[in-house]
Amino acid sequence: MPHNAEIAKTAIEDFREIQEYMMIAKKENATETYAKLKKKYTSLKALLNVLERVLKLLSDRCILHLVGDLCQMKGA
Repeated sequence: MPHNAEIAKTAIEDFREIQEYMMIAKKENATETYAKLKKKYTSLKALLNVLERVLKLLSDRCILHLVGDLCQMKGA
């Protein structure tokens, strides 16, 4: 099973690629292609937002854990 970092990396790469294809489709006036790409773009954007929140929560938990450890060490 891929790790969060791998999922995020792949999603970011896919997101950039979709953005490029959307610009080309818009330039070529390929409305159906653009609409399909926009759906994929929206899904990837939602996934990246979720991953961002998860990583923030994990980061916050790690910081709290480290602070707790430091407080215990200080009291020992």
